[in-house]
Amino acid sequence: MSRLLERLGLERPIIQAGVGGGVARHELAAAVSEAGGLGTLGMLGAAHLRGELAAARRLTGAPLAINLLLPFAGREH
Repeated sequence: MSRLLERLGLERPIIQAGVGGGVARHELAAAVSEAGGLGTLGMLGAAHLRGELAAARRLTGAPLAINLLLPFAGREH
């Protein structure tokens, strides 16, 4: 486990679920990352994802994950 934490740059073995539907937004993802885990932005369309990622980056420089479901990658949600 410690090798995985080191590789991802995490302090704690916590990975937030990439919850869709507007629940896993930048505030939650940044808070989880700031607490030492891996915060995850939920599935969004490209335009919204860019904004959420930029907002999360303003809140934290810690690692973040993006919930990307490839079957939906070409669609706007």
